Amino acid sequence: MKTILLTFLAFVSSNLLIAQFDSLAKYDLLISEIMSDPKPSVGFLEEEEYLEIVNNSGININLKSIQINIGNKIFEPDSFWLQPDSFKVFFDIPTLKNSGDVIQITQNNRLIHEVIYHPNMFSDGFKENGGWSLELTDFSQPCITNGNWLACDNLKGGTPGEANSMNQVINGESLQISNIYAIEDTALIVEFNQPLESIKLEDIHIPQLSLYGFTIQQNELTISISKMDTNKVYDLTLNNAQNCTQYSFEPQHLQFGLPGNNTPSKIVINEILFNPDPAGSDFVELFNFGNQIIDISKLHFTDRDAEQNLNASTPISLKPLLLLPKSYLVITENQDWLISQFSSAKNSTKTNLPALNNDGDNLILITTNGTIIDELSYDEKWHYNELNSTENVSLERINPAQPNISSNWHSASSIENFATPGYQNSNLSQRISTKTGFELPYNLISPNNDGHQDLLEINYKFNSAGWTGKIDVLNYEGITIHTLSNGDLFGLTGSIYWNGELANNKIIKAGIYALTFSCFNLKTQEKITQKMTFYINRSLQ
Repeated sequence: MKTILLTFLAFVSSNLLIAQFDSLAKYDLLISEIMSDPKPSVGFLEEEEYLEIVNNSGININLKSIQINIGNKIFEPDSFWLQPDSFKVFFDIPTLKNSGDVIQITQNNRLIHEVIYHPNMFSDGFKENGGWSLELTDFSQPCITNGNWLACDNLKGGTPGEANSMNQVINGESLQISNIYAIEDTALIVEFNQPLESIKLEDIHIPQLSLYGFTIQQNELTISISKMDTNKVYDLTLNNAQNCTQYSFEPQHLQFGLPGNNTPSKIVINEILFNPDPAGSDFVELFNFGNQIIDISKLHFTDRDAEQNLNASTPISLKPLLLLPKSYLVITENQDWLISQFSSAKNSTKTNLPALNNDGDNLILITTNGTIIDELSYDEKWHYNELNSTENVSLERINPAQPNISSNWHSASSIENFATPGYQNSNLSQRISTKTGFELPYNLISPNNDGHQDLLEINYKFNSAGWTGKIDVLNYEGITIHTLSNGDLFGLTGSIYWNGELANNKIIKAGIYALTFSCFNLKTQEKITQKMTFYINRSLQ
């Protein structure tokens, strides 16, 4: 067997304790370096795979007492006493896959250290092509993978048997729940942002359900529970959990449920940012305004080609991801930028989006079987036309129950920093008229994009279907200056929004105006005529 012997990182006393074969604690031995793709060599190391381990304890350890598992292959080292702060490198080992695998150090079926490596750990695309090793950088937090494994910085391409070239103390996050979902009606998966070490059943509380036990596998906690009802929202409280980091655990409260099998009908594209700054990224917000629990992994984004056919779709999530009733989800390719640009951003996930052109484009939300849930064909002209720039300004849907037409979309409020990713839109309106005919919930509008009464809102309600009509805007002289509706077919209830722009793209001036409504139902021969006043408040021009 070919090995590279140890290198001491610190002075080792001659009276060190000798470890018993079956007494290792977790993380006494660590996987410290992985060379899975040695070709092409950068010129200083042989083109051989290797695995390096380090004695992270204060005692001598005989390596004969351990097993090294690489995928489903087992490797048993020969007898060798490895002293504290010393390395041992193995070459004659099962194949280390370039695509990644699971490596474990075990003793008597107890896990000492585990690493799930993959090419994405190379932050440098050049080094990912081969000839460079991955190094563990912080031995004090070995359970952390993200940011703790980096490409070797030594010009040799690796440091077998030597101190790693990359050495740092990670200032990471505390242990937090990152996702929660049911895999069946009696089993719940709780995912964490880091590997989970230990937890007690009495620290898990789900008031509506009985808990029967749990298992831990890396970042996942699987809880066995009593049977859940479909589309019912449950509460989970986790009071304590531990891993290898030094951060204290803060109790966490989340909600979850079991999605049904019906096609979701009340989930919409609710907000869209298509013109971010050069360092930024587009985002799309979904809103579940219904009562169903929706698994987002069953939905895709797509758009249309020049012949109006659907292009290949992109799944929003490769793993189950719940969107509870009355909840929001933001999809973006750059979560870090989203949070830095919009500090109030919530509930985001990272995935690829179709290209969203700045001047206008098409975006479609579909199911895995191709059923269209929502379709938006936006135009940059939908933005508030007095903005100096639309960069980093989102378009918000005004009423989720209304169709995707220009009057149901508006620029996000400047007070909200021009976007509301992951929470209620600044222009949200879900009012429904309470009496037959038309009414204004307020008669003063100030179209200055501050998020307060920027739009004229007209709500209507009819006692039967088949109403058509005309809505005109009149100035103080009684002259029609704009037509909001001309022969449109109304639904039983709905809302109409107007941003104060006239047909010739001029801005309506401050003052008092009137609305006239003339509606007719051909089937019932009924007529409705109404007139009401409203006021425009803006700087005098």
